[in-house]
Amino acid sequence: MTHNSDLEILLNHTVYLRLGRPLEVIDDIIRLLTTILPEIIQKKVHHSKSIELILSSIMTCQENEDWLGLADYIEYDLIDLLQSNELD
Repeated sequence: MTHNSDLEILLNHTVYLRLGRPLEVIDDIIRLLTTILPEIIQKKVHHSKSIELILSSIMTCQENEDWLGLADYIEYDLIDLLQSNELD
């Protein structure tokens, strides 16, 4: 089960990304995503195509150093999807 505290930490890290300070949080974001990923796979998220698209977009943003895009995908797509899946 994805802990709300992990989601809150991810949400807080998006602020740093939006401020152009990714070095302060990127390692922690990667750690949190690698923690969340096995849970997603194990639960076989109902929206598996959506999660694949979101994670692919997150990786692309990180590779391109598109910190605003990364913040958007985490805040508006990933967290929303994970929270809605917990309710399912």
